[in-house]
Amino acid sequence: DVYKRQRVVISTNDQRPILNHWAREAQQQLLDVGIDRVTMTGLPDERLRLTLTPDQLLDLGGDLTGVGQRLGLHSQNIASGRVGHAISAHQLRSDSQVKSPQAVRDLPIVSGDVSQMIRVMDLAQVTQNAQPYEEQLRHNDWPAVELTLFRTQQSDALSMAKYLHDWKENVASTWPSGVHVHI
Repeated sequence: DVYKRQRVVISTNDQRPILNHWAREAQQQLLDVGIDRVTMTGLPDERLRLTLTPDQLLDLGGDLTGVGQRLGLHSQNIASGRVGHAISAHQLRSDSQVKSPQAVRDLPIVSGDVSQMIRVMDLAQVTQNAQPYEEQLRHNDWPAVELTLFRTQQSDALSMAKYLHDWKENVASTWPSGVHVHI
């Protein structure tokens, strides 16, 4: 069985990318200290954008779908199995999925001439942008992200509470003053 244990709200009076960074950092830190599962609400989806001129597209064979398929061969997220039980189980996945602009720039791509291998950075501009969205979560009129912490039936609720308390004390002394954590 899965038990929802606690909610943590992270807010900032700074720019949204700062909030997104610290929310992801919080999620990883909480998992690292022993929380069984942490979900997030309030983060925008991010996408990588590849920009080609018509001439560059012609150099690659003139088919945008084909270019996308060739790039996709070098960036895959494939399930490889599961480890653990119940809510604390994690799915194992391949690590070849490209997730950063620099990783996309480094991808090899074959041009219209099959014998010529070039990299995306040689032809295209790659940027990463958050998808347009309406902010749904706010705390004290600031943008916020909510983390929901879960434990399994086998987990010790007192240990989880201690992990969370210790984490919050650490955050208070090490995170920027403009990032606020509310439990």
